[in-house]
Amino acid sequence: LRHKDKFHFGQPQLISYVCQQSGLLSIGTLLLEEYLISCDDLPSGSKKGAGTEENTETVYWVKLAELYKELEEWDMVRSIFLEKMNCKDIVQKAIQFESEGQWRAAQELYAELIETDVSAE
Repeated sequence: LRHKDKFHFGQPQLISYVCQQSGLLSIGTLLLEEYLISCDDLPSGSKKGAGTEENTETVYWVKLAELYKELEEWDMVRSIFLEKMNCKDIVQKAIQFESEGQWRAAQELYAELIETDVSAE
């Protein structure tokens, strides 16, 4: 799909929800990836409001990671957060624990991260 005739992808939350509920996780990942690829093809000056575009793109990356998580593609989840989200090391550790089924350890790290981010404000 080219940007000028690109299908409007709508809300990534809706794409993620529908694909999870219908079992079409692979289709959801393809749709979100296609959107992100089409954004990369745009010249940087043609994007609407840089802050808005970044926030929208971030939501797409998070929803893509969510679908990969449901597919148990942990390497993809980790790489999205490592390369695209500028997350702290603690997030990487929590994702690793979660991928290994160590739910309590992952939960504790996520809670620590939330406390740290809230107290920093």
